[in-house]
Amino acid sequence: MEDNSWLTHGVVTSIIATLLVAGGGFVIGYFKKKGAPWVVPVMYGLGAAVLLAALVIAIVGFMAIPSPKPKTTPDNVESQIKKWVEINGVGITRPTTPIPDTYFAYMLTLKNNNQVMVGRAKNNSRRLDFQLYLQPSEEDQRILNALSKDDASQVLQEVTRDLGLAKIGHTISTATPLIQGATISPFGVQLGIVIQKAVPIEDLDEDKFFQAVNEIDSGAMIVKSSMGLALRPYKKQTSLAKEEKSK
Repeated sequence: MEDNSWLTHGVVTSIIATLLVAGGGFVIGYFKKKGAPWVVPVMYGLGAAVLLAALVIAIVGFMAIPSPKPKTTPDNVESQIKKWVEINGVGITRPTTPIPDTYFAYMLTLKNNNQVMVGRAKNNSRRLDFQLYLQPSEEDQRILNALSKDDASQVLQEVTRDLGLAKIGHTISTATPLIQGATISPFGVQLGIVIQKAVPIEDLDEDKFFQAVNEIDSGAMIVKSSMGLALRPYKKQTSLAKEEKSK
């Protein structure tokens, strides 16, 4: 059964307050009619008290209004990032290798140990860049290296499809162009996947900052899941082949 005691309490309180005000007014009116000399000073005092109370309420109410949050600009975005990550307990460090052509760059270490790079590039200074670089595990890399060009291309297409469905920006880099349009980069391993997003700095606040970080982190989870599913048949084949050799 719904508890309506708060409603009853409010009605009773209002009635009592109304009776007290009406009673006080009646008493003062009665004594004024009788010519009591203290009535006029009391009325002035009550009027001054009411005005003072109204002034105090107005001041307290004004002080209770939260001050507007500072707008994020290219000049203060770096200090804002440091403040946001500190408040939320996210680890922040400088990259081990300096990132060229940037005003600043930081590595954020999330609770799942994923590392998101946040930086402001000089050639895109009105936006904040978020990136997370992924490499396959050693086992996955060995399987990829053993696949034919067509099979490896199929695996990457499945990863690209899943990221595209989630509308997550990414770049796939390979030592050899397995798929059309792939970027050739001198990575020490054959495959690298970069999850990326750029957000206009002047639209940025704490919520949008962590929304972008979470989107990058979600992209990493999609890559790991998609890669695992795409390679599962080949892992099974490898396992069966090892069993056959051991017989």
